[in-house]
Amino acid sequence: MNGYLNRLPVRMTLGVLAIHLVLIPLLFGGLLYLVKHAYRDQFVDSVRSEAALFAGLVSRDAGTPRLEALLDDTVLGGRIVFVEITDRAGRPLAAAGERPAGAMREDFFYNESGDSRYHILLPWRDAGGAARGAIRMVYDEAPTEDKVQTAYQRGVMVILAYLAMVIALGAYFTRKITRPLDGLRRASRQIVHGHVHEPLRATTDIAELRSLTEDLERMRDKLVDQAEALEHQALHDGLTRLPNRVLLEDRLQQVLVNARRDHRRFAMLLMDLNRFKEVNDTLGHAAGDMILCELAERLRHTVREPDTVARLGGDEFAVILANADSAGAVDAARRLGTALEPAFVLQGKPLSLAASIGIAVYPEHGTDFEGLLRRADIAMYTAKRRHGDFAVYEPAMDRDNLQQLSLASELRHAIERGQLLLHYQPKIDLKSGRLHSVEALVRWQHPERGLIAPDVFVPLAERAGLMRALTRVVLGEAARQWRQWSGQGLDIPIAINVSAFDLQDPQFLTDVRAVLEENRMPGSRLGLELTESAIMADIHHARQTLLRLHERDVRIAVDDFGTGYSSLSYLKTLPLSEVKIDKSFILDLREDNNDLAIVRAILALSHELGVAVVAEGVENREVLEILRGLGCDLAQGEHIGRPQPAARFERSYRERLASRVS
Repeated sequence: MNGYLNRLPVRMTLGVLAIHLVLIPLLFGGLLYLVKHAYRDQFVDSVRSEAALFAGLVSRDAGTPRLEALLDDTVLGGRIVFVEITDRAGRPLAAAGERPAGAMREDFFYNESGDSRYHILLPWRDAGGAARGAIRMVYDEAPTEDKVQTAYQRGVMVILAYLAMVIALGAYFTRKITRPLDGLRRASRQIVHGHVHEPLRATTDIAELRSLTEDLERMRDKLVDQAEALEHQALHDGLTRLPNRVLLEDRLQQVLVNARRDHRRFAMLLMDLNRFKEVNDTLGHAAGDMILCELAERLRHTVREPDTVARLGGDEFAVILANADSAGAVDAARRLGTALEPAFVLQGKPLSLAASIGIAVYPEHGTDFEGLLRRADIAMYTAKRRHGDFAVYEPAMDRDNLQQLSLASELRHAIERGQLLLHYQPKIDLKSGRLHSVEALVRWQHPERGLIAPDVFVPLAERAGLMRALTRVVLGEAARQWRQWSGQGLDIPIAINVSAFDLQDPQFLTDVRAVLEENRMPGSRLGLELTESAIMADIHHARQTLLRLHERDVRIAVDDFGTGYSSLSYLKTLPLSEVKIDKSFILDLREDNNDLAIVRAILALSHELGVAVVAEGVENREVLEILRGLGCDLAQGEHIGRPQPAARFERSYRERLASRVS
């Protein structure tokens, strides 16, 4: 019932009816009041007029036989129910009709006596105008009341007919208004259920409703545009406009259905750019975004029409190759690699990039999206570890990946249980041939796998968030070793390697200060070696951190210099003590004139800035002599000394103490 009453047509009809039910009684009451008093006033005026006329007739016929006839005729008319003529003394001279009960006195107002009779008293006169007596007349008020009642009944009938007409017209016009509204309501429900492409079909000649329909149609069009935009945003990468992971999974499901039906193979390729973080860190994220957009276009034009290229995030892309086996996937991987060969031009300078690609094939390597993507990811990281362009998934890779995960878990316990130890490699002064300092290199003494090199577990520490703990161990152990040697009379500066994670760690400065104070180690006896990429990850923050370290006389060295994307220009902005030339420029120094030119340029600029130069990777006497001739300050490498545990290094050092390298 409530639902029915809440409908617009019912409410509009009831509203109109309620308005009339309030107004009509007021109007009807007022009209009835006017009609009633009009009839009564007319009755009184008519009675008084007739009475005056009758008095004239009585004056004319008084004392004649016609008087009795006049009275009888008057009563027989039906309107006058009683008439009496008296003389001056009040004696009756003639009468007609039925005398009313009770005393008679003249009425001045209608129904004044309350007996449905109107009493009137007036004199009658002779021909000379002298009063000869009185006339009493009684008029019947019932006919007038009948007229009033008839008027009331007719008014009620008119009102009922009017109300019926109001209801009928109200229902008609309400329906005329609500019919297009119902159409709009049905259309809006279709929009709510997602059918936004169907136009509104509400036709009306009412201007306001037509305007409302047009406004809603414009709203629907805007919703269609917004829905399409949101759908595109939900399914595509905002930067490259390539499909994202959601759309990639949907496309793969479609390819999967076709492959199962037609008994065909298809491949999933996962591509990750190598060292792309260094591009972002060095050139900025805007430059990195430009590269990603251009790469997306290259990949889009490399694959076939039915294939799908998607961006999963960062510098990671995925490709679905419809109807492709392992051989076809390998060919596609080579084409994708070739697409990266043309250099990317940024700020007028060419930049070369490479990628690692992992391949998984349906159904050999997986039968669903997650399975294929996971195995393509495993293959991709395998290619990255092997420094290859691509790799096809093999079951053995799962074991390698599991070993990596297991090793990462064990590394946490190794840090806690003291399984990490330091080996020390000497750096000599090329002018004097004496020991200048040592570099502390961390090793993992695994209880089952033996000695594990840092290039195996340091990347695991970075991915597992263990770099801070690892650096604390190395820093603390190096400081304790310096204190031990110092107590034995051996003052040997020690340098350790620091990563970008350490520079960005707000606790790093506190850790360094605490270790120096705990071991009473002067800052000048501690060296920190950082790669270019670690510094350029956040050059502003790195500069502030290095300046704070420099205030404590800590020596700062740039490791592997020349392999990053930065230039020598940043040297002047940093408090550097040393620049370590990467061994890739040192190993072939005798045969490669380009390497020789690069080393000579680095030496010239570094010395101009007052920074010492260390040559890494010195493996023979000839290279050592070339470096000495070029004016290189320090050297490090297998020819000078391999990394050794502290006790062995100490014995070797004592044997050669104060001796020159020959």
